[in-house]
Amino acid sequence: MVRLPGICNWNKETTVLAHLNGGGSGMKRHDLLGSFSCSACHFWLDGDYVHYGATKDQRDLWHMQGMIRTQQYWLENGFIEIKRGEMKDREIEFLEEQIGEIEKVLLSTEHRYRTLQFRLYLAKLGKELFAERILKLCHTGE
Repeated sequence: MVRLPGICNWNKETTVLAHLNGGGSGMKRHDLLGSFSCSACHFWLDGDYVHYGATKDQRDLWHMQGMIRTQQYWLENGFIEIKRGEMKDREIEFLEEQIGEIEKVLLSTEHRYRTLQFRLYLAKLGKELFAERILKLCHTGE
């Protein structure tokens, strides 16, 4: 669900889960931090983006947009479920870490208007506190 214009081959038979970068040497991030990707989009994400003049930040932004669409698909089709109630400390810590990664990308790109997409997505998951944090960060730079 990365859907890169001019790159995507839209071939469902080549779809794989493309994990976000940053899992560490020889490690992959959790499957929730990935997006469905055709073979062409996956190749672009894995390094071919440099041949198109894109930056790592631009690559990450496209990847995170695909991750949002993938997570939305999983939520809507019952593959993942958001449980209501108190969050455990480790869950909060995990979410804060991931929000921190998103904040880094948002701060380093010219695409600050995309914050609204993240806010709507996070608010839908009941994480309004994190959505407000991202929005404040993008408006104030703090």
